[in-house]
Amino acid sequence: MRKGMMKGKGRGYKNVLGRDPRIHSQSAKGIKQPQRIPQFIRSNNSKADLIFEKPVGTSNLYRAKFPDKGTISVHAKNIVEAKKKVLEQLKLDDKTRAFINAGLNNVWLNRSADISDGDFVCEDFLEPKMFKEVKTITELKTEMKSGNWSINTGFIYKDLAFINQINGGDEWATFKYVPELKTAFQFESISAIPIIRDKEFNKMVKKMYRATPEQARKLDY
Repeated sequence: MRKGMMKGKGRGYKNVLGRDPRIHSQSAKGIKQPQRIPQFIRSNNSKADLIFEKPVGTSNLYRAKFPDKGTISVHAKNIVEAKKKVLEQLKLDDKTRAFINAGLNNVWLNRSADISDGDFVCEDFLEPKMFKEVKTITELKTEMKSGNWSINTGFIYKDLAFINQINGGDEWATFKYVPELKTAFQFESISAIPIIRDKEFNKMVKKMYRATPEQARKLDY
């Protein structure tokens, strides 16, 4: 378990971009900034595979646009329900489906925080091609320590998934898969780079993997 966790001494995450006084001043005045993601932010997905939008002038119709699958339209009371309905129509393995379903309960990963702020087009949808499965902790560490990943970029290691919550940042929502129930749940949020720097990453991931679901939920690992 991370040093200082639950004791008010956590390291938190450090975004790759510094605070811009001009932007924060404009934000205080209600002036929105462009939503396009800078090109340096990387993703496991080589192209925008899915754009999810709520058509202007509708109250409950959402469209998921797939370049290779066409458009899936669903009626739902909110963006999270809409995404889950789209997910039901995709062919996925049980583990990936479970991680996505669990991720859609996180307001940063399901992008409802952006939607409520008036941004009705989400280009970084939490979907299968945003994930990469790694075979070793060394491979996982290599990927995560490089930083500047796009939001919803995910890495799967055994029964764990680490999904980035911040564009260009280092804040990873951490999930555990329960194969007997074919479900997953979030139990942690980590900043990988400082943990790697302190040479604690391998030990932490091993403890997370070995923990039972009950231990993970209680952060007792």
